[in-house]
This record gives sequence, structure tokens and C-alpha cells, in this order.
Amino acid sequence: MGIFVRDLGTITDYAGTTGFIITFSFPAMLYISSRRKAIEKNFSTITYYSSLFASSEAIALVLFTFGAAMFLYVLSMIFYS
Repeated sequence: MGIFVRDLGTITDYAGTTGFIITFSFPAMLYISSRRKAIEKNFSTITYYSSLFASSEAIALVLFTFGAAMFLYVLSMIFYS
């Protein structure tokens, strides 16, 4: 990206928006899709690592929504500043 954009501040801004997607949205999407696939194949969705708060599709949806909202917010701040 440094070939196209010479301003380090802009590069770190875009890296930050990518970080929101990687940190919050992708793990939530992976959890939701793997849980649905396990149910579809009649596999158990309860594992050794399952817990009340960490193993909930509702929590995964909240995390995904938060990550997507933060991505859009930061992206809009980059373009409108």
C-alpha cells in the first residue's frame, strides 16, 4: 500500500479499519457459520470450551454488528475528515 499512498497516517487509518473487521467480525461469522453447519450435519455444538456467554449466537451477532459498525464509522471518518 505504501507504493500507492505516501502518507503514513492514511495507511495506519486503513490498517485500523481492517483491524476492526479481523478482530470482531470474522471470528463471529466463523462461529455462526460453523455452528449452523454442525447443526445441519447433526454434530454436537457443545464442546469442552462451550460456556454460557462465549457460546451464544446472539453474542456472536452482537460482536459482528459492533465490528461492522466500527468499521463503517472509522471509514466514514477517514473520508469526511
